[in-house]
Amino acid sequence: MSEVEQGYDKFMTWLRESSSKVDPDLLVKTMYLERKFPDVEPKVDLDIHFKLGTNIQEKRLQISEKFGLQTSAHGKNTLLTSGRMNASKIVHIASNDHVINVTGNATAASY
Repeated sequence: MSEVEQGYDKFMTWLRESSSKVDPDLLVKTMYLERKFPDVEPKVDLDIHFKLGTNIQEKRLQISEKFGLQTSAHGKNTLLTSGRMNASKIVHIASNDHVINVTGNATAASY
């Protein structure tokens, strides 16, 4: 394994440990797009998985109001969100005690 690959593995391990609720590939892609296109935040689609028993409608309204993201409930414990955001916002959303994990995709596409 090359030194570059070892550095990448260490970085991904650090991401998993420091942001354990967020898919590290999502964070890497988001940060890449933030740096490649610094004038506009990436468009990110998130799947936010909550603990069973969480009031999904309340969380949907909180995320929509606080972050200005489009949100919709998907099943009993998942929200789908979409909008422009950076990696810091993703980590902040995931920091809620009711969140189990956050996955999704980031693109440079505009709307």
